[in-house]
Amino acid sequence: MVITPERVREIFKGLENGDGATFFKQVADDVDWKVMGTHPLAGQYPSKKAFIEGTFAKLGQVLPQGAQLHVENLTVKDDQAVVELHSLATANNGMRFCNRYCWVVCFRDSVIIRARGYLDGCAVDSELPVFCGNGHITERVFGLAAIRRRWSARTLQRPARADDKLAG
Repeated sequence: MVITPERVREIFKGLENGDGATFFKQVADDVDWKVMGTHPLAGQYPSKKAFIEGTFAKLGQVLPQGAQLHVENLTVKDDQAVVELHSLATANNGMRFCNRYCWVVCFRDSVIIRARGYLDGCAVDSELPVFCGNGHITERVFGLAAIRRRWSARTLQRPARADDKLAG
């Protein structure tokens, strides 16, 4: 079934007001969602539950009104859409969380079944708590110097991993 630009805007409307529940009604339970990058939200999420826990729940800890994602532009072809979004949320510390996103989403019967998301990882690193393996917050990183130190330590000084290669 072909998705229309109007339908895509309707699906994404809830995110503008921080209403993830309305948006997630249009996401399949077994969605395959990949968030690209090396920041705390990056990863492969094999379900809606995993995606919400790995991204929106973490953002909710520092963005009390949600990410407030606004559609800037979209391109639709057949059952796929490329959606450019921006966030103008306010973090717990009173600072604006300005980020830009590009989501490439695939629909079946107006439900998102697959997505790949791109965003500014440095913006995420500057606001999001850092989680250790057991889910506890270990620190909060603010400022470019701290981001550079953390990125350098995580990316340049860690052993190579199998998932370091570019994946399709």
